[in-house]
Amino acid sequence: MSLLAEANYASLLTGVGVAALFFFLQAYRSLFDSLSKVPLAHWSCAFSPAWILLCRYQRRELMAVHAAHKLLGPIVRVGPKEISVSCYETGVRSVYNAGFDKPHYYSFYQYYG
Repeated sequence: MSLLAEANYASLLTGVGVAALFFFLQAYRSLFDSLSKVPLAHWSCAFSPAWILLCRYQRRELMAVHAAHKLLGPIVRVGPKEISVSCYETGVRSVYNAGFDKPHYYSFYQYYG
């Protein structure tokens, strides 16, 4: 084999390895993430925010999310790290009392202690 063919073969193996690693990390994150128990508004929401971004771009986000809430309940996952909550009693309380990961700036909203 020539050096060029060996280089092409090595780059192909590297590309396949990187793609397999990316797929494994995405699958692991979607199965074992803290948000994995929240129902998905679209099948791609566990891997990518593309669905909700497309809805926002097409100016139909409210209709799509409202339809997802009617179908799936008060808490719906619309991205890998993004949820939509439609009801205060069952939604907001369960999110903030259930131990979901909160961003680093969340401590700013704690007034006491």
